[in-house]
Amino acid sequence: MGVLPKPSLTSTGVSEAGPYARAMTLPVAPAIATEISLAYHIILEALNCGHGNEAHLASMLQMTIKTVLLGERSCVKLNEHVFDNARDGIVTCRRAGLRTGSWRLDPSGYKALCNVLVAYERQLAVTPFYEYMLVDEDVNEWIVGRRSM
Repeated sequence: MGVLPKPSLTSTGVSEAGPYARAMTLPVAPAIATEISLAYHIILEALNCGHGNEAHLASMLQMTIKTVLLGERSCVKLNEHVFDNARDGIVTCRRAGLRTGSWRLDPSGYKALCNVLVAYERQLAVTPFYEYMLVDEDVNEWIVGRRSM
């Protein structure tokens, strides 16, 4: 019995752009996804315990925005009420942090951001890497644009 030829990148819909083109269509490697999500888990716990700061809260906002944008491109969408609750929790924490210097999430904000993080982890497991990169670039461009205002 003969050996079947490997499908070419062209026949799979991936251009011959380079040696990494196929890898870009795969989800983020599990080890990298774990590393990314672990950083967010640590930040979330710091904010839950009152040991967070404004940069931690900004990271959670970025992750929330990425989750919403990735949801538009993938099969794992963030429920709108979860996003609303996360946004409200972030706003409440920011107001309190600016007023008191204590950057602590309230219980509902913490729960909502836990749900966002779960959706984000699911997206990392199934979304092609190039989609993740595009969303990351979009969020970073938006942040740079906001800083220059």
